[in-house]
Amino acid sequence: MPTVDLHNISDEELYRIAPSEGDRESLWFKKLVTSWENDMNNSAVKIPLLLKELKSYFQQVQTALEGFVLDMNDLAELTFFTGAEPSISGLMRQSHDRLEEARQYRTPPINTSDLCVDSIMQILGVSKTLSEMSSYAIAPPRFFSGRVNTDDWLEGGWWNNRNLECRRNPFFMTLQTVSSPIPWPSTPRVVAGVKTLHCGIGDHLRAEVMPTGIENDGFTIAMDCWVRSTDLKQIEACYLAISPEETDIQCGEEPVTASWRNVWREPDNSNSQISLEEVFFSRPYDKKPTVLVWLVHIDSDKRDIHRIEVSASNVTTRGFTLNFRSWLDSSFFNYKANWIAFTEGRSDINFYEYQWSRPSAGEFCNFYALTKLDADNERNIRVTLNADTVLHPTVETWGDSKLYDAKYIGIRISSCYHSS
Repeated sequence: MPTVDLHNISDEELYRIAPSEGDRESLWFKKLVTSWENDMNNSAVKIPLLLKELKSYFQQVQTALEGFVLDMNDLAELTFFTGAEPSISGLMRQSHDRLEEARQYRTPPINTSDLCVDSIMQILGVSKTLSEMSSYAIAPPRFFSGRVNTDDWLEGGWWNNRNLECRRNPFFMTLQTVSSPIPWPSTPRVVAGVKTLHCGIGDHLRAEVMPTGIENDGFTIAMDCWVRSTDLKQIEACYLAISPEETDIQCGEEPVTASWRNVWREPDNSNSQISLEEVFFSRPYDKKPTVLVWLVHIDSDKRDIHRIEVSASNVTTRGFTLNFRSWLDSSFFNYKANWIAFTEGRSDINFYEYQWSRPSAGEFCNFYALTKLDADNERNIRVTLNADTVLHPTVETWGDSKLYDAKYIGIRISSCYHSS
């Protein structure tokens, strides 16, 4: 049988040169083998090119994921704090759903078990697998903040000068459980402050907020009035959880109580009563830190106007003085305050003061807390910080309440995970 080019032979040519069936089967088999050999030779050339393109693709995916993880905190804050509509997909849900949308993209781990992508990336020599990169996206938050309320019906107390009442008197202690989006490696530190206070005139003004039951996966905020005759209608509390890995920030593990033994009156016409309590840091700072203080427990006599203010003074690298002040004819049974300290000038922490009847400016904050109250005792006590707008948070009252003065502090941490 003559030598032929099996790769390019046609069926007619095959029948001409191989008239018998056995010869044709032999030639068909040789043609098939030749075709396979040609395909394998072509594949051997193409496979390295395809692998090179695949490696380049996964490197682009790696870069995109790393950038995505780094930007998620800023994206969540941008969508939640500014009221704008930027998003990953180009369309975010409105209002409070924006934060849920951002959280949904931020917290879930990347599942690679069904894709075998890690093995492919290791074969191609990519330095980090998707599993390693996904660990960045599910790391515990350095800071975690939010709000809780004595009555869920009020949706967090965004008052806007409306006269709202709770459906029920919370009476004694109301407990609200808060779960961390991702557990911390050990127990965090948690502080709480009063954002909204609404109390009637039937008895003394009694209100307290405090964290309790702190575990690495969450904690409980207790809002209490401790005496049944107290006409407490609502408390709204802000909380701030601080990662155990954040060593620069120190805060009060227990509230500081105004001691009757230390109360003295200023030698002027203000008739001020002042209690000075010394607070010492567990670890001294290298330079004088920033210290912020706020009220967490109020027990004020109903027979006089409610007047109380807390402030920090004499700040050193080792501690400070916490000042409880009441003035004129006001009297109180007990006040408590908490505090936070951090190195002065930290670029990721900003703080602001908001005061009744005065214009204020500042960014939307993760944590708000009452520092001063001056309210008429013959009317319902109603005070809140309305932070509906980013640029102009305002101290407000509503209904028949008569508010003479009130102050709040606001703390904004750029890397804080904020819960709606």
